Amino acid sequence: MPRGHVFPAGHVVAVLRGEAGLTQDELAMRAGYGLRTIGKIESSQPTTSPTLAAVATVLSDTLGREVQLADLLSPQLAVTRDFVGEHVQWLELQASSATLTETIAYRDQPLSVRRCTENIAAPDGTGPQCFRTGVEQPTDCLTLLAHFTAERAFKLFEGVSSRRSSQPIELLPGRLVFWRIASPIPGEIYELRWTT
Repeated sequence: MPRGHVFPAGHVVAVLRGEAGLTQDELAMRAGYGLRTIGKIESSQPTTSPTLAAVATVLSDTLGREVQLADLLSPQLAVTRDFVGEHVQWLELQASSATLTETIAYRDQPLSVRRCTENIAAPDGTGPQCFRTGVEQPTDCLTLLAHFTAERAFKLFEGVSSRRSSQPIELLPGRLVFWRIASPIPGEIYELRWTT
């Protein structure tokens, strides 16, 4: 899930909206968002913290009592592992830089893809190098793929996590490294290490 997103308790938002005598359209307009956004929130689909906070503010003003962001968050999704099916990170390593593409597969929703550039070379360009990552929320599976171009060859590869011993890494044809971690722990650091 992208940073800053939260899981709303859709039924709570719907009940409070009804108690306030607002339609979805009225709530959307007062919060500064579209009707579709409120529909997604009431369906408990992820949204951003600022969006849900704006909804809480409108409900507070209309009801004449305080409704906090925490009141609109889903407590059960925080402890289940059934929302994110797979989080894939694809690392494309070139001579002096790397491009990271992340794909998050939500169950019953389209894929979310985000792209960023990371510089992961060791300061002197020699010795062990690594890529550290993790997950922010319960996830069924974290898959790490690293592709080395011809000018960025590697000699040794291993996967290490902060709470588990070294994990086996599969080397696929074409300078591709594959590490699949079942039920990764939110907050745990997973590290791909190699020597060039």
